[in-house]
Amino acid sequence: NSPIYRKDGYSRKKALIISSCAAPGFLGRWLFSSTKQLKMTARIIGADCIGTLFAGQVAKQKSQLSPEKYDSRIRALVAKLV
Repeated sequence: NSPIYRKDGYSRKKALIISSCAAPGFLGRWLFSSTKQLKMTARIIGADCIGTLFAGQVAKQKSQLSPEKYDSRIRALVAKLV
């Protein structure tokens, strides 16, 4: 027997998974399990993951996330959310 999620039967929410690390993006996605853990957390609270954004090398500069670099990806994710 496995446990039943508390939110089963309720209307599902939408979730965007946003994660970052100081390592290069491809290494961060490969070595760290933060995206997987966030997806599991979203499912537990009754949300469906509609997209993810993983930013790498964010500790390299004073301005952590460059809006220009992620602008098109963020806009696409927000359009799916709305």
